[in-house]
Amino acid sequence: MKKAQRLVCFLLSFLLLGSAAACGERADEPDTPAAGTPVSESPSAVEAGETAAPEETDPKPELPEKDYQGYEFLVLGGESFLARMLADEMTGEVVNDAIFQANREVSDTFNVKFQKNVVNDRDTNLIKSSVASGQDDYDLICFHDCDTASMSLNGWFHNISALPYVDTEAAWWPRFTVDSLTINGKMLYFSNYISYNSSSTVQVAFFNNGLVTDYDLDNPYDLVREGTWTVDKMGALTGSLYRDANGDGQQDEGDVFGLIAFNYPYRWAETFGIEAYQKVAPDSAELTLDINNESIITLMEKLHNWFYSGDSGIWVDFDRDSTVSRGIFCAGNAVFAFDTVGNLTPLLLDTDINYGIVPYPKRDETQTDYYAGCNDRLFSVPITASDLERTGIIVEAMSYAGFKNILPAYVERTLQSRYATDEDCTEMLNLVIQNQVLSLSYLFANAVPNGMQFRIVYDTVKSGNFASWYKGSEKKELKFMQKLTEFYSSTENP
Repeated sequence: MKKAQRLVCFLLSFLLLGSAAACGERADEPDTPAAGTPVSESPSAVEAGETAAPEETDPKPELPEKDYQGYEFLVLGGESFLARMLADEMTGEVVNDAIFQANREVSDTFNVKFQKNVVNDRDTNLIKSSVASGQDDYDLICFHDCDTASMSLNGWFHNISALPYVDTEAAWWPRFTVDSLTINGKMLYFSNYISYNSSSTVQVAFFNNGLVTDYDLDNPYDLVREGTWTVDKMGALTGSLYRDANGDGQQDEGDVFGLIAFNYPYRWAETFGIEAYQKVAPDSAELTLDINNESIITLMEKLHNWFYSGDSGIWVDFDRDSTVSRGIFCAGNAVFAFDTVGNLTPLLLDTDINYGIVPYPKRDETQTDYYAGCNDRLFSVPITASDLERTGIIVEAMSYAGFKNILPAYVERTLQSRYATDEDCTEMLNLVIQNQVLSLSYLFANAVPNGMQFRIVYDTVKSGNFASWYKGSEKKELKFMQKLTEFYSSTENP
């Protein structure tokens, strides 16, 4: 891997471009065109303005000059996801226009035309029939993450890491996600900045700046920078922060809480630095089940005590609809809320809440990095794709163009309409996006089924009984891990 310092500096140079845009209006998501619609034949993005270009000294992909003579690069996927990676025209909406600009740069450079084929991205029979026919139907496929991981075990996809000109060590490939999805040198599907979808799903802790001031709490930004933003610290800050705001003598939605978090705890395990499947070595397919250890058991106990100790300031309910918790935070009635960037920020833009964003806390101060679990519609290259040099060049060019254009535009839209679009919040949003991780173990939740990575927080934090849960789940997990090891060890597979 390239040094993390280069990644931070390069990413910040783009993300900070959006930090000056305050008090803008939130626009709707871009419309998705019909299947087969060309997406690169519109007026130049320069005419309407676009994200500032990087300095010449910034790294960029080393790609050959190629003229593909109008080749139609076909992407197969679901309607809503394709709208997050391909755009028909400039509309004046910042992210849509950044997507258009990214696509146009690649299209103009290599003389290709991007085409969408909109389908049900949970219908895996589409991929099966295409591969079985042996036809070179699609250049890229983007389907549901868990479905994609399961399909890969049929040998239907090329190894992305082996595509010509693809450099997964470059800054435009999220390092934790690349590491997670690569086994024995094989990455059969990927998630990066071609789309802003994964960045919109990262788990973060929102906080109400006004309440932090009112309660005279430590500055969350400073705690993150100092490395002292831990589960213990956040628990101590939030447990007693309760006020019966409506005066009815009952703990309800009209009161003020220290922490609010509803809904199933998707992606929480990886956000707290848990990865059930650990690779023995980068060049090995052997996996170990690393979830029954003192550090994780202690974390589950801490979370159980934090959430269910009876402290009035904590309201966590994994079985309740998240629209309720979001409503409480948007009403100014919670100091902290756990949620995803893409779900809560659009609601906050219509409020006067002066909010901040920080990563989830670390398990303890010995944890090296902050993490942000995410999910995505994963990209894959079907095994029937014949011109791998062309595919590798276009994938790498799209990845860089998305990193340069789409990512900073998404950050700009996320931060607009704030009281002050400050550098602190931009820095933190950069950090969580840089450290986003799509867990390999999470992707096989359906294949196991009910994999440990997917269930650990829900099952053990509520019950407080880790030992019995682990005993009941270990056998099926080890059996599936053996299947993975055999697949990735085989020289016959991509």
